[in-house]
Amino acid sequence: MKRSVIYVLAYITLCAVAVGPLKLYPSTAERESKPEQHKDSSKTAAPVVHQEHPLDEKPYGGQSATEGQAKPIKVTELPPEDAWYKAYVFATWLLVLIGAFGILYAVKTLKVMDQQAKLSTKTLGAIKRQADLQQAAMQQWVTIGKWVVDYAVNTLDIKMDIHNPTKLPLTVLTTKVRIGENECLRPHGIQVSGYTPFRAEVFTYDLSAKEVDEFMRGGILFVVTGVVVYRDCFGDTKEDFFSGLLNCRRESASFEPIALKNPFMKAHESKE
Repeated sequence: MKRSVIYVLAYITLCAVAVGPLKLYPSTAERESKPEQHKDSSKTAAPVVHQEHPLDEKPYGGQSATEGQAKPIKVTELPPEDAWYKAYVFATWLLVLIGAFGILYAVKTLKVMDQQAKLSTKTLGAIKRQADLQQAAMQQWVTIGKWVVDYAVNTLDIKMDIHNPTKLPLTVLTTKVRIGENECLRPHGIQVSGYTPFRAEVFTYDLSAKEVDEFMRGGILFVVTGVVVYRDCFGDTKEDFFSGLLNCRRESASFEPIALKNPFMKAHESKE
């Protein structure tokens, strides 16, 4: 809307510049129909200035005032409309037409540019949505699978399977596991392919005499909390938390996931 107003004002200005010179000189018919008016105007345009010296005085060099005074020029009519004037008028109107076509072309060009800008905005929006969808499809995480317990002399070597349930590979960096009051940090740095488990040694637990007796008779139940730190396919470091009850027996071990208070999650929130 603002651009249209500016274009209209510019065109009016061009027309005013073109029409203005036509009013400087009246046409031949107007001059012939009003001769007296031209004469009067010519007389008033160049009034005669009278000196106060008498005609017979000769104040300078023996000359009278009328002899030294310049004679007024009387203009009885305006100059005719010659070829130069007509050429000037033609050139002025030609410039007006060129300016009008230029304004129309500029308006058309700006409309095309506006349409292209809107199309570019829509295209960028579509590309961004597609990129978001692709990134959402490439999101990665890990899950905890089977647990294995190997008994040695008064110790338990605890292992767990870390699954990559996505298509793309990721790298398991570290695991942190807490059993009771004991914590164990294990570095790994193992790349895990898509849909592939990785068995990681996560804890070595020293059994007391009482716990050895319980393990031999039926099994020991541990409260377990932990976190798996990994790097996804985008190079971002992420953490997945787990907690539950680990039942360790001589024959096998089983893990039941339960939502428990996880101290590693609290440490993660404090970092953020």
